[in-house]
Amino acid sequence: MRFLLKCLPTFALLGGALTQNTFSARIRNNCGNTMRLFIDGVDTGPLLPGGDHFANLGLDTVIYNTLNGGNPDGSATTRVFFWGERFYYYIVKDAGVSNVGVSISVPEHPKSVDGLCTTITCEPATCSSSEAYSEKQAFTENAIPVSSSPALPLRSCPFGGARYVVEWCPNGTMPPGWEQNGQEIQLVVPGDRIWCVDVRAAAFTPGTPVQLYRCNGTPAQKWLVPSPATTPGEVRLFGTDLCLDAGSNPHNGGLLTIQQCDGRPSQVWVYDDTNGRYTFSTIGGQCMDDTNGLKEDWVQLQTWGCGPPENPNQKWLASVAIAP
Repeated sequence: MRFLLKCLPTFALLGGALTQNTFSARIRNNCGNTMRLFIDGVDTGPLLPGGDHFANLGLDTVIYNTLNGGNPDGSATTRVFFWGERFYYYIVKDAGVSNVGVSISVPEHPKSVDGLCTTITCEPATCSSSEAYSEKQAFTENAIPVSSSPALPLRSCPFGGARYVVEWCPNGTMPPGWEQNGQEIQLVVPGDRIWCVDVRAAAFTPGTPVQLYRCNGTPAQKWLVPSPATTPGEVRLFGTDLCLDAGSNPHNGGLLTIQQCDGRPSQVWVYDDTNGRYTFSTIGGQCMDDTNGLKEDWVQLQTWGCGPPENPNQKWLASVAIAP
């Protein structure tokens, strides 16, 4: 029997019977925004809100998406991994910023008394070490018997033909919760995700310029935005009474600062979260703009007439702020 098992690595002994190690997944977009879904680095195309994608999973499979600033190479994403040799499944969340929450469940196989086939959920702002790794894991053959539950955050469901359900945004909302639950965010330039909206020199006093600076998760880069989208409101520096201010006469080239929050018109912003890219505009149609498209430290941000819709200087990502 030992020789038979060694010669048939795609089978596992469970309950006195050999079970073929093949499985599939139903991948659901519950985020409310269209995403690009990647499986093993291959773009499978857009996945609409509420839509499902069905996939057969290989021996070593990774699944992620580029919603909310995730990158096509998988960086800055919350990733789902399957390792078929031992029926393992687990989540990886970057130590820095991750894009959306995810859960993995096996509805056809309810959780057993020994901890097999359990559901795992990871939300970027609260995901703990018992729910996700910080990097992909390397396994040796037969490292852990499939008849017992592995140590968290690793999971196993040793049943051939099992269908997994991978659900992005399992709570039905995009992270973060913003002002609804006091979750601070970083406002990030799309693309390489290096540059954040920042209060210069962390000088939390009225009149301090608002600039671009390398994302570092410090209090100078943590903001609360109006909630929900399209509702006019202030963009507040988290934990302070200072707000993003467009000046008394917002115009092309007007420079942004922080000022005491007092509800003045120059502090009323509306954000549009179309396709996970955020545009912050004043009531007068001026948008928060990366001055001249310069992606450099110390570049003070400005207001500029909103549009055209694809103007990259006016697009921002809202990402959970992680302290260094």
